Amino acid sequence: MRILVNAATCVIGGGAQVAAAFIRQALIRSTEHQWSFLVSRAVWTSFNDRLDMQARLEVVHPSPGRPLAGLVSRKRLTEAERRARPDVVFTVFGPAYVRFQAPHVCGFANSWVTHPSRLAFDTLSLTEKAVNLARRWYKRLRLGRNDYYITETAVSQQGLARILGIPLERICVIPNNCSELFYTHGLELETEFPAGKQVINVLTLAGPYPHKNLLIIPEVARLLREMEAHREYRFHVTLPETGCQVRKFWEKASRLAVTDRIRNLGVLRPQECPRAYAGCDIFFLPTLLEVMSASYAEAMAMRRPIVTTDLDFARDTCGDAALYYPALSAREAGACLVRLANNPALRRALLDAGLRRLHTFPSPEEKYRRQMEWIVQAAGEKRGRQG
Repeated sequence: MRILVNAATCVIGGGAQVAAAFIRQALIRSTEHQWSFLVSRAVWTSFNDRLDMQARLEVVHPSPGRPLAGLVSRKRLTEAERRARPDVVFTVFGPAYVRFQAPHVCGFANSWVTHPSRLAFDTLSLTEKAVNLARRWYKRLRLGRNDYYITETAVSQQGLARILGIPLERICVIPNNCSELFYTHGLELETEFPAGKQVINVLTLAGPYPHKNLLIIPEVARLLREMEAHREYRFHVTLPETGCQVRKFWEKASRLAVTDRIRNLGVLRPQECPRAYAGCDIFFLPTLLEVMSASYAEAMAMRRPIVTTDLDFARDTCGDAALYYPALSAREAGACLVRLANNPALRRALLDAGLRRLHTFPSPEEKYRRQMEWIVQAAGEKRGRQG
């Protein structure tokens, strides 16, 4: 079967990691298919090894999702399909922003579209709210009602079926997981630290999206300085150099006089992320809205205890493998970090629960197998209807 993989819209963060993981699996494990790949620069640069250059791989920039600048990229996608003549197209994360002629399977993981949160929406400024609503409308408009979909949770599946008016049977649920990199590195890590440790390193591996609620971090850092004056809690973040949310973050950190408590690791490539987890003691994710963040699974695999928001999506993913706090309470978030730093038994309990939780997620191999089964099945069903 000829398969065209479209990863041109995976331009940052977890989406690029998931796309790169799928491509690796495709090139290593599947010899019965003819592959063509359309990838973003972020996906291309995530590879630290040589790809099988027998594969037809093309870098597409900018993202097809950009309304004006993406026009050239959308034409390139259409031309690539014409050249490849695929039996099926798989868009890792959509919308694809084009209408493919071949049967189309589209991954979708945008919680703002499928199950938006008032809590997250209320954190936005008036301008950000207007932009958010416009983006939601644009993405919904570009989703194909005749396509087949993959989501990571049942909540996303139900929301997508509702907004598109399609049956649930056209949407396959395949939970997210982390890549093999984290499993390998996690086995080598020390999970305990001395009771009198003076610096507790806290990692927040997330992009500067408003719904990630990273602006709470400077406030948590200030409160921790009051809660435990004898100990330093040092926050490690992964922010780009510029951007509206980045500017707000550093302005707040400066106003609260906690810039010395925050270290920016910069935007990390996938292969750099295990080292970031290894260099920290606790994983902290103050997010207000997710589908199924791979960061939770990464922290579990890397044997790092998790502190996160007490919201349904977080509990659905983490279960008893995390410590939860009321989503907007910086003081309660700080209290959870203090509890973990001072309670070895609690840390061990969370780490053990994390390993149990990991076993409920599909392995990278299992996830790839289920994706391929759905891609082949969808292509066959579409051809059957057309015939």
